[in-house]
Amino acid sequence: MPRNSMHANWFAPLLAAGALALAWPHQDPVSGTGAPAAARPPTEAERRAETTRQMLGAWMLERYEHPTETVLPGDVRGCALVSEGYIMIEFHARRPARLPVGEQWVMLYQSGLYQWLFESDTRITCATVLGHGNFSGDDAYEAPGTPKQFDIEVGKVNLVLSKPDGVRLVFNRLPPRDKLSEDTLMRMEELRALRGQR
Repeated sequence: MPRNSMHANWFAPLLAAGALALAWPHQDPVSGTGAPAAARPPTEAERRAETTRQMLGAWMLERYEHPTETVLPGDVRGCALVSEGYIMIEFHARRPARLPVGEQWVMLYQSGLYQWLFESDTRITCATVLGHGNFSGDDAYEAPGTPKQFDIEVGKVNLVLSKPDGVRLVFNRLPPRDKLSEDTLMRMEELRALRGQR
């Protein structure tokens, strides 16, 4: 038998096998089907981990929205600091008190450290670690474990905490240390220099 014919007979099954392999639909390693697997939706744990990541950091209160009272932005100051499992919230407010001698300001404040966990993807439940305020009319400490609930909306630069009574706390994200304003950095350097002189 001619040498070329032998080579052709020997190589023919390999060519056939190769052609069959190319024609056979390739299975997707994840779905086990011939079609690529569709992207799966995130799990509850993944959604909440992403929400937590967005919440972390320091926030400055931009607006205090009350369902029945008009609160001007200049009448409320506050901030929040969020870590995994803990949130600290502090804000100070003033409202006019009409007295016989003229208009005076009533100063209100609330400060607290709370543990928090997810109740749903858009709601957290908090328990007081240490809380103190006078929004009820008298200076009072909150009992440890006092529960609070907030519906949450969080984005790249905003955090909104909404209470069941209709109050909404709207925060803006504070910049990290390397993004502080020139004026702030200058004041910090002045303080550092002053301490160095002592």
